[in-house]
Amino acid sequence: DPADIRREAVWVMIVLSDGQNNAGRDPLAAAAAARAAGTIIFTIGLGGDADANLLRQIASDPGYYYYAPTPDRLAEIYLAIAGRIRRLLALADKRASELGVAGTEAALGPDLLLP
Repeated sequence: DPADIRREAVWVMIVLSDGQNNAGRDPLAAAAAARAAGTIIFTIGLGGDADANLLRQIASDPGYYYYAPTPDRLAEIYLAIAGRIRRLLALADKRASELGVAGTEAALGPDLLLP
């Protein structure tokens, strides 16, 4: 229910996939809709057949794509993503304070994407 959504929340999606689109909706269209709604998307390609090009396009920024040749790398990647999210939120909080706006979401913008 949209009335239950916290307006100050920052929406983050982590997509773990081989990047092979073999069922369902067009992933690029779905990613575009999520980004348009304000969701920050990170992608992780798992395995040797991961479609890195597609997963980079799905991510909010090509630098938000990670590759895990095996599941053993996932913990390290999730920690790296968590660190990027923390830095992103800290920058957004600083900007919100400078702009005098309430809520981190109001201060987010494409220029805050971290390399």
